[in-house]
Amino acid sequence: MKSAQKPIKNWKKDFKFDSMLPAGFTESTAAFWILIFFAIILIFNDLSTPGLVSFDDCYYAQKGWEMLKGDDWITPHYGGKMDFINPPLFFWMIAASFAAFGKTAFAAKFFTALCGFGTVLAAYETGRTIKDRTLGWWSAFFLSTSYIFLKSSRRAMMDVPFLFFAALALLFFVKASRLIFDSYSAENSSSSAGKRSSASSAYLVSIRRIWIYLILFGLFAGLAALIKTVLVVFVIGIPFIFAHFHRRKYLKHILPMIISLLTAAITAGWWFVYELVKYGNTFFDGFYNKMLSGHIHGAERMESGALGYLFEFARHFWLWLPLTLWALWMILKKKLVKDGRFLQLMLLETFIPIITLSFAGNKTIRYVLFTFIPMILFTSIVFAGRFTKEKLHRFAVVAVLFLGILSVYLVARPVDLKKINNADYIELAKLIQSGNIPLQGEKFYHYKGELWINQNPLFYYCDIRLSGIISDRVELDRHLSSGEPFYLLVKKDDRAEIPLSRFTLIADLRDRVLLCHK
Repeated sequence: MKSAQKPIKNWKKDFKFDSMLPAGFTESTAAFWILIFFAIILIFNDLSTPGLVSFDDCYYAQKGWEMLKGDDWITPHYGGKMDFINPPLFFWMIAASFAAFGKTAFAAKFFTALCGFGTVLAAYETGRTIKDRTLGWWSAFFLSTSYIFLKSSRRAMMDVPFLFFAALALLFFVKASRLIFDSYSAENSSSSAGKRSSASSAYLVSIRRIWIYLILFGLFAGLAALIKTVLVVFVIGIPFIFAHFHRRKYLKHILPMIISLLTAAITAGWWFVYELVKYGNTFFDGFYNKMLSGHIHGAERMESGALGYLFEFARHFWLWLPLTLWALWMILKKKLVKDGRFLQLMLLETFIPIITLSFAGNKTIRYVLFTFIPMILFTSIVFAGRFTKEKLHRFAVVAVLFLGILSVYLVARPVDLKKINNADYIELAKLIQSGNIPLQGEKFYHYKGELWINQNPLFYYCDIRLSGIISDRVELDRHLSSGEPFYLLVKKDDRAEIPLSRFTLIADLRDRVLLCHK
């Protein structure tokens, strides 16, 4: 007798897209670790490739190297001269990394990448504190897949370390505010004596935690000030503006708020006091005239004027610019969600700096990179509040698949930093170290190009200060007629403009030639 034949399942019909992940995935510990795994890949993958960007990265790396090799760990130096433009915390990071890993591109970028990874964790914890793990997961996901954030996390620059400490300051202010709001609600809802008694015990516990969180808020704001001093005004000031809007709730917590401000001042202020006492007007002129005047007032304004940052976000804030614009539209239509108080805080943290800095000088996206955390958070608050759990679960399946595809792509092709053209300087450094290029104090010039872009890699890799840029043939003839010996770096595309008979070819590099006139 034949056995009954089992029906053949149609996997295409039976397969459910939602079943790829368990229900409530974003609330699970597994979701957190999956996100962490992919964040590490996205940020740290092949960190040494393609090297250091020619201008700012080499400049900061050189200051970190001089701090390690010099005997002054408080005052940053560049080219052996005091450089007061930036406080020392970021250079301590680079110096410590160089001490651990050697003078490599990986070492120069390691702490920036580590701070980028820490910022992802801070975004997760801030979202979890505001509402739940789902909000934290989406906040961390949107941040870790933003192109400009990934790109900035792989550079030897101070924007992401500043973002990291600003994110921690915001996190602990949110934690303190959550307790302040909850304790205020509990006090008002307590009616019976028994309830007051039990509530008072919990209230004392929350008071201690509020003090701790606000002191940590001040501490991390102070550490942010030891990286970028001017921008920390927003890190500290906006929470106080928010507290003023909710002053009835914060009224009993004025003292820890003041203590947090003092903590920030002490954490960062010692450096300014030390430098001002030791160097006086030299420090004031170096810090104010070069840093404050140059970045706030700006020698030149962008042609886009006050709308400069709108264009910068349109260029750089991908993949999630459309989602953020949608979130703003939902807010404008007053289709608000729960946790509106923290939505208000994130909007303040986002738009006060952007609007204020729009009236400043030079506008580039990295100056407002610290607004990405609150921007991501208000986007996530609206996103997670407007959709059902079933839809959010489907979105989470797509998000995990996207993380996997993006990770594979970036492993095969790391984030392109552009404007990296240091192969000539690396090769030149090897020739100098091997003794193939005799240096006897001659001046070094570069034919055409920008001083900043060419000076910093030459100094970082070869320990040679660029004497200047020779801008055209007329200026070159003037140097030749002076009879002064000098070296000249020339791009191969510009060799036709050079009287080669008056030079000796020293090195034929990839994109340049090194000539010597004696």
